[in-house]
Amino acid sequence: MICPKCNAENRDGAKFCNECGTRLSDSEHEQDAPSVQDEPSDASEDLHDSDIESQNTGVLHLPEISLDAPGQPSDETEVIEGAETPDEETSGESDDMDFDFDPIDTDDAHSDAVSESEEDASADEAAETRRLDLSGFDEYAPAGTYSIPSASWRDGGTMKMPRIEEDASVSEQKSFRAPDKKKKGRKGVKIALIAVLVAAACAGIAALVTYQMELWGGKIVPDVVGMTQADATNTLESKGFTVRATQVKSDETEGVVLLMDPGSNSRLEEGKEVVIHVATARIIPEVLGVQRADAEAAMQTEGFNNVTYTTQRSDEAEGSVLSVDPAPGEKARANTAITVVVAEPFTVPAIAGMTQKDAKAALEEAGYTSRIDYVYNEEVAEGTVLGSDPGEGEKVPSGSEIGIQVALSRATELVNCTYDIFSEGNTVVIDGVNYTVDSCDDVSYEGDDTTSYSITATPFTYFLGVYLPLDARTVTGTITWTSGNDISSGSPSISLG
Repeated sequence: MICPKCNAENRDGAKFCNECGTRLSDSEHEQDAPSVQDEPSDASEDLHDSDIESQNTGVLHLPEISLDAPGQPSDETEVIEGAETPDEETSGESDDMDFDFDPIDTDDAHSDAVSESEEDASADEAAETRRLDLSGFDEYAPAGTYSIPSASWRDGGTMKMPRIEEDASVSEQKSFRAPDKKKKGRKGVKIALIAVLVAAACAGIAALVTYQMELWGGKIVPDVVGMTQADATNTLESKGFTVRATQVKSDETEGVVLLMDPGSNSRLEEGKEVVIHVATARIIPEVLGVQRADAEAAMQTEGFNNVTYTTQRSDEAEGSVLSVDPAPGEKARANTAITVVVAEPFTVPAIAGMTQKDAKAALEEAGYTSRIDYVYNEEVAEGTVLGSDPGEGEKVPSGSEIGIQVALSRATELVNCTYDIFSEGNTVVIDGVNYTVDSCDDVSYEGDDTTSYSITATPFTYFLGVYLPLDARTVTGTITWTSGNDISSGSPSISLG
């Protein structure tokens, strides 16, 4: 039987719900009971009440049974107010009804009944009095008259059982089935598994706690970044570690720990080494006299990134550092502007194509003195500067004399030499004849260091020491010259008088 209120399953014939106490018979009767205008039903309800009374008191009370015809109520039949009339089918089967009631506490039932009676008083007053048909029970009727005693706890109203609150410890009805051995075995396995898991969890928690307490797994390396070297060393040594400090060029405050290896919060066995990297100032290195490549490496090692290299002519070794600004040994930041001057050797400048005057000025500016060196060249205009000696770009110490090579024509040179010999008034001997040059009319270069000439000259002689001139005449001839601009011996005999 299903409780209409809490849907709990009850045994067949139960009158009250084992879970919530709701009266089950009321619920069923309310659906099938006829209206109050129906004909009186049989005496099953009276038997019901008597049965309840007998169960509570231990004494069987029988209702008064009329000897009249079955199905007709007797005048002496007791009328019970508020009695419910069962269905016609039920009245015919009253002999087989099961009066199975659970024991009831009469005091509680009475108080609940009175309360329920007060709430339903108006409904009970409206209900008609119905007579009980006790037909079929004549064989049980005693002789004489008998009145059914009324229960002291009933007032004729509908009784409402108190609600039984659900006990959290008992959520299901008792089961009378034999225990399942397999289920019991699985339960044991489950309990064992839970015990193992609990033990493992406890062991894990214990391991974690002891690990955090540094009882095993090494010591936690403290964070010393940002401390001074002294404080960092004391902190690490107090934990049982050895400390090794390395210097790191940095713009940070000098002496502050920048990095640590291994890092903070790592685990390390006691006695192991921790390396701390301590900031140290950048210092401009001492690079005077060293080669530029070595100076660049030193600047990079210090971490300077704003270094400018310039050159200056010097008699020092080429590429050696002449000066540094700021001076070596000073502290500076990484982006400090640093100028390094490197030696550059004196070299002969390019003077080719210049005039002699401009070439001389260029050499003086480069730190040299100069001289004129004529170079025979028939391809360019005479007097053009062809170059220098030593040549352009050669490394020569400052103050050295550099020759300015000036283009000179051989023909011009020898022609000039010829004009010099036949200057007016000069006395020359040509082929053994003495001449006084009146004028040099023409001179030309014939090649191979040979010139031709044409002069007007007056021959003369001495007689007894007296100068005796003859008539002037034109004299022509050729002259062969040596590399030293002297008259070659192979030429006609010409000499100055």
